Amino acid sequence: MNMNEILNNKYNNTINEYKKSYSNYITAIQNKEDSTTINQYKSQMNDYNTLLKKINSKILNKINNSVSIYKEGSENTAQKRKILLYNADELKKEKEKIKRILNEDVVLEKTSHESELETNATYSQYIFLFIIVIMLLLLLFLSSK
Repeated sequence: MNMNEILNNKYNNTINEYKKSYSNYITAIQNKEDSTTINQYKSQMNDYNTLLKKINSKILNKINNSVSIYKEGSENTAQKRKILLYNADELKKEKEKIKRILNEDVVLEKTSHESELETNATYSQYIFLFIIVIMLLLLLFLSSK
């Protein structure tokens, strides 16, 4: 049983005892019993009332402690929320940077591939011209003989 349940049970039991004493007190007055008995019931009710005040004070302290704990937790939650929102924003920015870099990489690869094709085409033309020059030189050499 936790402290709250103990206080609640103690409060309820004390209230019930107070009600019994009050009922006995009223009955004693109605039956016109002697003042000693009536004063005894008054004293019991006064004792129960004092005990109820103490229990109420403990309950109030518990509530005040719970409120401060809740406020601290709420402040911590608010701070964590701000941090999470900031981190989410930073992650979005990083994601955009990564997308931009990936797009640049794709463009660079495409440009590089096109450059290779142009270079290969140019080399092919030079090789073809070189072969023609060699054939012309052979033809010239053969025709001069």
